[in-house]
Amino acid sequence: MQGILNLGLLVWTRYVSLSLSGVTHEETGDVDYVKRAAELVEGVRAEPQATPTGPAPSNTSRRDLRVERSRNWMRETDRKLALLAGKMGGVLVTVGGGWRGRRGVVLWAHCLLGNCHRTLVSVAPVLLEVLLTLSHDGYSLVSRPALLSLELFSAQHSREEGGELVSVLQERLYSLSSSLPRLMRQHDDTRKVSVMQLLAGYLKLLGPHAVTLTLSPPHLSHLTQALVQTLELETTPPHLTELQSLDSVGDNVVIVEGQSSGPRGNKKEVPQDSEDWWTISLHFKHFRHRRVEELVRDCCHLLGFFGSLRPLLDHLLERYYVATGDGGGRGSELLVVIGYVLMGAGGRGCVRGRDRPSHAGSREDLCGVVGEVVDLVTGEGWKRGGGGGGAGSSVLHQCLQLQVVAVCVHLLGGAVSGRLEGLVYQLLSMRGSPHPQVSLQALSTLSCLTSTTGARSLSRLISENADYLVNSVCLGLRSHTHSHESLQVLQAVMDHGSEEVLPLMRDSIDELLLSLDLQLAGNEGVWSVLRSLAAALHRWSPETVKKEGVETRGGGCHDDRRGCEDEDFSGYFKSLRRRREEEEVDDEGEGGTVDEGGSEPVLSPVERAAVDILERCPHYLPSSPSSSPSLPLTVLDCLHHCLHCLSHTHRALLPLVHKVWPSLLLRLSDPAHLVALKALELLWDLCEVCGDFIRRRVVKGVWPVIAQSLTRLAEGSRGSAAVYQYSVACKLQMKMLDTVAVLSVKLQVSSSDLETLAAACLPYLSRHQPQRLVNTCQSSLTALVNSDPDLLWLLLHQLVPTATTPPPHPSLLTYKFPKLSCSEEFADTVPPLLKMTREYQ
Repeated sequence: MQGILNLGLLVWTRYVSLSLSGVTHEETGDVDYVKRAAELVEGVRAEPQATPTGPAPSNTSRRDLRVERSRNWMRETDRKLALLAGKMGGVLVTVGGGWRGRRGVVLWAHCLLGNCHRTLVSVAPVLLEVLLTLSHDGYSLVSRPALLSLELFSAQHSREEGGELVSVLQERLYSLSSSLPRLMRQHDDTRKVSVMQLLAGYLKLLGPHAVTLTLSPPHLSHLTQALVQTLELETTPPHLTELQSLDSVGDNVVIVEGQSSGPRGNKKEVPQDSEDWWTISLHFKHFRHRRVEELVRDCCHLLGFFGSLRPLLDHLLERYYVATGDGGGRGSELLVVIGYVLMGAGGRGCVRGRDRPSHAGSREDLCGVVGEVVDLVTGEGWKRGGGGGGAGSSVLHQCLQLQVVAVCVHLLGGAVSGRLEGLVYQLLSMRGSPHPQVSLQALSTLSCLTSTTGARSLSRLISENADYLVNSVCLGLRSHTHSHESLQVLQAVMDHGSEEVLPLMRDSIDELLLSLDLQLAGNEGVWSVLRSLAAALHRWSPETVKKEGVETRGGGCHDDRRGCEDEDFSGYFKSLRRRREEEEVDDEGEGGTVDEGGSEPVLSPVERAAVDILERCPHYLPSSPSSSPSLPLTVLDCLHHCLHCLSHTHRALLPLVHKVWPSLLLRLSDPAHLVALKALELLWDLCEVCGDFIRRRVVKGVWPVIAQSLTRLAEGSRGSAAVYQYSVACKLQMKMLDTVAVLSVKLQVSSSDLETLAAACLPYLSRHQPQRLVNTCQSSLTALVNSDPDLLWLLLHQLVPTATTPPPHPSLLTYKFPKLSCSEEFADTVPPLLKMTREYQ
């Protein structure tokens, strides 16, 4: 079938070329375009003309074959062939069969363009469309001959009548851009790809002549409007969740030095200099095929590379300013076009490796234009939404602003140092955004800025500009208009800065604490910054630095055994003495008191800042049942970090723990399970750091609260569905059960204080409880068996009186247990624990 198609096209081409050729023998130099085309496509070979053997035709028959090429006949034939070629081209390109059939179409178009481009003026644009479409074919045996034919045709006409060809191409481009939005809305993806291939082909064929498009306001407005409407973005929440992730910025990432271990993650991965400068994954309303997006990007690259950059960007920025001003324009789509155009101006994408056109300006001109883009994008429109699409549209618009700034940073290179101070402040404010997508994109842009300026890390970049940041943050905190932005900058500085910035930021921290004391700012926003500060203090504390250094070196204690034993004995007696002294102090009043008199301990700047935060925690930790749990959670995070920061400064820490303790007890029974869970985690930290100081406080205040909560929550989990084990309430119960075992062993709680807690754990041994709770309860009771096996045997034997396991002590044999009606539900879990009590004894 493909051979018949190719043969038919070859015969049709021979006859049309014979009668309508517009190339003379002198111009071609004995070159047959049919043979040239056959060699071009490497598959269809022109057959030599057969030598006539019969009688010569008469003059009459020859006169019948003669064609009189009058002006009217040529015009009418051109019109008819234009219609025929248009239908043939559309059918052959789409349903032309396999790659051999499409290669035959390349032969057909090449021959007619070479022989008849002067006579068939109306047919030439149709043939160019065929070649342009097939130049993007997936098979190189089709695309390579089409590209070569276009290059030959363009080179020939640039020497002869380039102005006429440019006019034809511009006219076809203008016509296609007029119908582009309609075509993108109505047709399927295959047709959309074909249309965008044609548009990109026109721009590529125009080459340096595309500058006339950017110098003509009507053509420029028409083309940019078509591109903006084609790139209409999808801003629904499912698409915003995929807007930015570390997977979308490539695998080339580095760990930035000195980042926090706060709520944003333990370590941040920051993308390095991207190869194509564009890291955002976008979704569009009018198409889903990624090939369409690539072709639209290629069109913008070609415009930025071959066009006149200043009028092009002036037009786009003017439209962007109007769009962001009235709130109803397509500001986000314009940012996409601006970013792609700038990448083309920098020689990226499809124009990579090409020689710059002669009309391109100098490096200084390019930096000047790019600087204007940065000023406008980060000026009045900074953080402004890109339309009336709501919060989703605003988040997407801010991410695109950051992406355009990253492209501008790449283009400016070393020239970005002149705008560094203001740019760092604005990017840090976006890094502190509550939206994860915006924050991650700001981190990516900051990484580009770091690599461009030659700084070793983001913390070093912050340190080099700390004096400017301090001044701007202090001024912003005193202004009601910019206070929120300054809080975001301060939070980002704490997240990514090093200890060097702490003395410089001390005035800003004092200003922040004063505003908190005077209720001049929103509590949650200020505490969010204090949480980042507390995490940074924890990271900068000497013990953390020392621990990280030991882990890095892979070192440890390699002392001899005798030295370790001496140190253990010495530490034991010191701990015993300190424990007795603290118990004596604790007995002086209810709940214990701490002597706050005497000289104050000498604290480092890190420890002093941690003390300042801890002093304010008790006032914001209590909350009403109707309040949001976000504030208590943030305050508990601050307590966690400050506690570890002061873990080796007990003289300053213990009085603060004494002040915080009453508020912490309230949070252990908080109706919000997340707050109670976080309070339990903090209780573990307190027992690890303070140890003996809070033993009696735990027994008096914490044990009744945990016992009451376990009993109350057991009724809700009994007989629950399988999904209950994934709820926050179940996690809280598991944490409480673990707390009973861990703290009892760590604090060496006496047997008399264990009975209430052990009895509260027993309902979780029932077969009607979720299996995760049963397993956790068994583990906790196993830890308690070693403390008092007699007590555990007595409590467990009450649940299953018929158990045959002998008691740990003979005196328990005389005790008579009443038979319970519910003993069957504990038959599977209690006997193993009873057997364990005997083994421990």
